[in-house]
Amino acid sequence: MAFSQCHNHWGDYAPADDGPHVAIGLSPVLGAHDTLLCHSTRGEYPLWQGQITVATAAGAIAFSGSFFNNGASQYLEASALCNGSRCGESSFDVMQMGFIYSRPEPSALISQYPERPIPILIRAEISDSSLPADVARQRLSNSVRSFLGSVNLASLTQPYRHD
Repeated sequence: MAFSQCHNHWGDYAPADDGPHVAIGLSPVLGAHDTLLCHSTRGEYPLWQGQITVATAAGAIAFSGSFFNNGASQYLEASALCNGSRCGESSFDVMQMGFIYSRPEPSALISQYPERPIPILIRAEISDSSLPADVARQRLSNSVRSFLGSVNLASLTQPYRHD
């Protein structure tokens, strides 16, 4: 996995079994980022949106997930915010309105120098847009889970957290 040298750092994971590639992005300068808002401003709306809990090398992390089909490909995006040693986002829908939030590290609330929260975006994509949506979403979810099973996101974001 290699990361770019700009403000957003991206890595690409290609599984040995020729499954869907998984990209991971870190945005140390951006702060919190709402992927659903970004997509909706471009006229893209998810076929599915909800919570994805994934077992990582450092324990289970809750991601806010969205699944899209743009006619050329199908992709699953999962986002979380790493704050100190804790990563995760929670999402829920209330009557056509959704909320996405993260829980900060308790010490960040009283510290004069809190650690910078780092947004994480995971994206898995397949080029077969004709595959049934539930099958595609399951395949992409499995790829994301397989990739994240050996990743410690808090350690990965550690070099970017301090100003």
